[in-house]
Amino acid sequence: MYLYFIRACDQSGLLKIGIASDVERRLAELQTGNHIRLEIVAKTAVRSRKHAEHIERLMHKVLGPFRVRGEWFTQGKAVQAFLHAAQNAESIHDVKKISKTIQVSARRRAGRNARTLTVNER
Repeated sequence: MYLYFIRACDQSGLLKIGIASDVERRLAELQTGNHIRLEIVAKTAVRSRKHAEHIERLMHKVLGPFRVRGEWFTQGKAVQAFLHAAQNAESIHDVKKISKTIQVSARRRAGRNARTLTVNER
């Protein structure tokens, strides 16, 4: 099982964060229904589907302010931090360490108030 990051190769640069046992096959499935070229930018092995689902939910929760739709996110600082961690991680534990301590300052699209998110995993 893998945690993956797939990027839309257009000016939006949207990033999909998901899990799959075969990331290349998942990319092909997504590409079939998408006129924009997609590319895998990172994938990190995870020990089990249950563990992968846990990490995916955690990342989606933390990156909520950057969500465009479903599992697609804009590339804000927090998203870039997770992507960088995944690209340089030897294991999912490296990504998890970042998710435990990262603090994200994000401007909400609808308002002008800055919001700081702190991830504290149990």
